Amino acid sequence: SEPEDIKIVGSSANYNWNEGGGSDIDVHLFFDLLKISEDKEFALAYLNAKVQLWREKHQEIAVKHYPVEIYANAGDDYYLGGVYSLVKGKWEVVPSKEKVSIDTHSLMRKIESVATQIEKLEGKEKFLKPEQVYELATRLIDKIKKMRKFGLNKKGDLSTQNLAFKWLRANDYLKRLLDLRNTAFNKKLSLPE
Repeated sequence: SEPEDIKIVGSSANYNWNEGGGSDIDVHLFFDLLKISEDKEFALAYLNAKVQLWREKHQEIAVKHYPVEIYANAGDDYYLGGVYSLVKGKWEVVPSKEKVSIDTHSLMRKIESVATQIEKLEGKEKFLKPEQVYELATRLIDKIKKMRKFGLNKKGDLSTQNLAFKWLRANDYLKRLLDLRNTAFNKKLSLPE
């Protein structure tokens, strides 16, 4: 199924672009799930799996040295700020300049909280069964996703939650957590000698 629309959102479609690094280009592919399957949950899971596989194969795609992140979406309840449709060739939501203040104390607390949870899980890994590590890592990944989505829906790209997510991603904490879950999954499916 072809995407209904392809949109650029996030900092690349707003005035909070960071020229010095940290910003990427968020490209969202919007699909009509019913054209994929009558089971919308299955269709969304399928899209997310395809996007993940695509990301793993094409990590180095960039536009003028800025990394491109691809997402699959099925609705419009995602970002405050600018939204540019590549299919329509026009702004759906024109970005506006706003004076923004960032609560650095709350941001640091959020980063420390999540980073500490990841570090603790890494420290416990050898004392837990693979099933337990997998379950705990999956729960933490889901919690981080919900945290980011909440922040984006409430305050947009410069929300404490989204900035914390970006810091965790840029400093490899998210990669470490995903690696932990993948290793546990592989061990869980392996048979002892």
